[in-house]
Amino acid sequence: MKLERDGTTLGHRIDGYDEHGIRIDGRIHATTVLVSPHTLQPDFPVQSVEALDHPAVARLLELKPELVLIGTGARQRFLPPPLLAPLSARGIGVEVMRTSAACRVYAVLAAEGRRVVALLFPPAQN
Repeated sequence: MKLERDGTTLGHRIDGYDEHGIRIDGRIHATTVLVSPHTLQPDFPVQSVEALDHPAVARLLELKPELVLIGTGARQRFLPPPLLAPLSARGIGVEVMRTSAACRVYAVLAAEGRRVVALLFPPAQN
């Protein structure tokens, strides 16, 4: 799916996604990527939802988001509440959804100027 730009977003933008990966700023990322309007970390060290751990969550906290989106691949997976507790304890919203949905939500929130961070696992990941 291609996402259209409205020209108001500053920073890193998600242009689209398909079975090959996530297109950010015109470049395809086929592995896990961390993105915010001001940060882009391709090849994030955690390459599967099952491997998501507290050090990875701490990396999200360093970016001082107001909302974190976690795209879990082709299907939604639920994460253990203790893993997300450090985010909730700081009043940071967390939404876990399929990567396709996370890409769409990120595009809208980033365009609104929100402090959003998205950790996106590849869409083809089951």
